[in-house]
Formats: sequence, structure tokens, C-alpha cells
Amino acid sequence: MILALGMEKLTAKEVEIMHLLWNVQKAFIKDLLTDTPAPKPHYNMLSTIIRNLEEKGYVGHTEYGGTFEYYPLVSKEQYRQIVSLSMSIKISRQPSHSEKKGKTEW
Repeated sequence: MILALGMEKLTAKEVEIMHLLWNVQKAFIKDLLTDTPAPKPHYNMLSTIIRNLEEKGYVGHTEYGGTFEYYPLVSKEQYRQIVSLSMSIKISRQPSHSEKKGKTEW
């Protein structure tokens, strides 16, 4: 699903990882793994989630000799605004009860 401003919707796990990044501002996968509450995902799973966040435009990275340090490209407030705007657009696009075809009004 595409949110307002062309951003893709985040899964619950992606939002959880974004909260960790918002709290620390930058981290390596091993650091995020340490900070992730139980049950902890496998290192490779966490790495995949981070890569998905990068592809969606929410996370960036700095490379240090083959090791990547990740940081949020979208602030928590920006994400709230994106989600809020998206919900407003979704609600405004829904037809009213009387506009729905094939429905009987009582």
C-alpha cells in the first residue's frame, strides 16, 4: 500500500525497528538486535527488514569497510504526518453510505 507523499506503508515489525532507530538515531544491525525486545529476530531477518526500510525510503546507511551503520531518513513526526495524511485521504475517498451502489438505505 502506498501512503500519502508516495511512501509505502510500514509493517508492524518495520515500525518497531523504526522506533529503535528513532531512539538511538544510528546503529549497526548488531546494536539493533541487542535493543530489540524478545522474541528477538534472527540477524538475517533484522537485516532484511532494514533493507526493506531502505528500499521504502525510510532508512539510510553509512558504510564503514563493509559494515553498515543505519539511520532514519524520516523522523517520527514526519511518519506520523504521512500516516495521518494518508488516513485522511483514505477516509475522504470512501463513498458515503448514500453513494454506495446496490445498497438499500433503511
